[in-house]
Amino acid sequence: MRVKIIILVVAIGLFVCFVGVGNLYCQTAKEHFNRGNAYKASGEYYKAAEEFKQSIALDPSRFEPYTNLGLVYNKMGKYNDAISNFERALQIFPGDYMAHSGMGVSYHYLGDYAKSAECYKKAIAAKSDYALAYDNLGLAYAYLGDYENSMKNLNKARELYQSQGNYRKVQEIEDFIEEVNTAFGI
Repeated sequence: MRVKIIILVVAIGLFVCFVGVGNLYCQTAKEHFNRGNAYKASGEYYKAAEEFKQSIALDPSRFEPYTNLGLVYNKMGKYNDAISNFERALQIFPGDYMAHSGMGVSYHYLGDYAKSAECYKKAIAAKSDYALAYDNLGLAYAYLGDYENSMKNLNKARELYQSQGNYRKVQEIEDFIEEVNTAFGI
């Protein structure tokens, strides 16, 4: 009798999961992660953060939810929380170029341009054709007053954006190079 009750409870539970009635109880880390990405893409950062936290709670061994939670926290202005999540992602997967780059953004907004630059260098080491990291590294060097390295990285970013067909970013880089040249009196 006891076995029949257990089988019945399991069968009801599976039925509830498969028909969607109880999807609140049956969702996977991947489902929360995907929903978090959808919310992030639509600018619903609070909802995205909640989904990434759920994904982490269900599977803390994956680096991607930590990285995306960090990216969302950057958008929300929670830079220290973002850094904590990027650091956790990098403990799991040290080659996560998005976590390195996202942490660079966090440090930039916290006003630590030297740490920001170090993060972008690590992102570039992990993904040598990552145009945004060169772009942001050029910006960090400009804030640090290092004209030569600023130009070197901005020109590399422009070259990569051009090879990727991203002409809007090429124009933005060219405009920023003009601003940097003016600021440095060149």
